[in-house]
Parts: sequence; C-alpha cells; structure tokens
Amino acid sequence: MSSSRFSLLVVAALIAVGGVIYASADVDVGGDADTPPRARSAESVQAGAEDPAVALARRYALAARDWTARTYERSRARQRRLAGGGYREALARTPTPPGYVARLRKQRARSVARVVATTREPSARRGVARVLVQLREQTKTRQQALERTVVYEVLVRPIDGQRRVVGWTILPGIDGL
Repeated sequence: MSSSRFSLLVVAALIAVGGVIYASADVDVGGDADTPPRARSAESVQAGAEDPAVALARRYALAARDWTARTYERSRARQRRLAGGGYREALARTPTPPGYVARLRKQRARSVARVVATTREPSARRGVARVLVQLREQTKTRQQALERTVVYEVLVRPIDGQRRVVGWTILPGIDGL
C-alpha cells in the first residue's frame, strides 16, 4: 500500500472511530492515572470539576483523540480504563490490527485534541449522563493534515459506585456547542 493511501486511510479511520455502544454490565476499575499529560484551559477544568460526569467525558474524549504513534496503545488502554460495561468489553475485543502502530510511526501520525466546550444534556436513559464534548482536532501524518472542530456524545453512568463511559459517538453536522 502506498504511503499516501495509508495516510488517507489513517485520517479516514480516525474520523470513523465513533460508533456508540450502550452498556449494562458492571465493571469496577480504579485509578486516576488517566488524565492526559497536556494541560487544558482553566475554564474547561473548572466546569468539569463541578460535574464529575463532564470531567470524565472530557478525559475520555482526550484519551480517544489526543495521541501520537508512540502513545497510541497507552491511549487505547486509557479508554478501556475509563469505560465500563459492554462498551469496555467491546473496546477490549477490538485489538489494534497487526502492524498498525508501526505504520503510524512510519507516517509520523498523531492526533492533537483540545477541549473547546462541554455541556451536559438531558438523557433519555435513566441514570445515564449525556455529555457533549466539542474538540478542536488536528490529525497529521507525514503527508497530510486535517484540522476540524468536532462534537462527540459521551454517555456516562455509575457502575459499582464509579462513573464510567458507556457510549461514545461523533455527532456529524454539529459544528459547535
């Protein structure tokens, strides 16, 4: 496969990573080592501090969309730690394809995301918080760059006394909150 075709496939795959799975299984995963290393705006941190579901949704969004070829597998592991129930199981059943990370490294692929806004919306499902996270994303490979603002829906619910992400999807056609 040519490197330009792979670059396009990487960008397309990153855009397509947005299927939502609703969960109901119980999972208890501890730890707070999931905070992305990059500092975020004070406004978004303050808003998340007031609402734990919003803070978790923001952390998950950054885990999913803020990575380099070197940190890609750690980002996936962080997503699994923040997820719960059937959604976590689905993430665990979807391994990274053989050779994928090597191709990311060869292409110097990376995705940089910054939280622009978060909002908690009413949820149709009892006990599930529906959080919209708007990210400014910049996805790059050696030959291509894509910059865009994207809104994701993150579903959060308590599982064994801890909030966990139970759904994640991109909301196409929504430019901002």
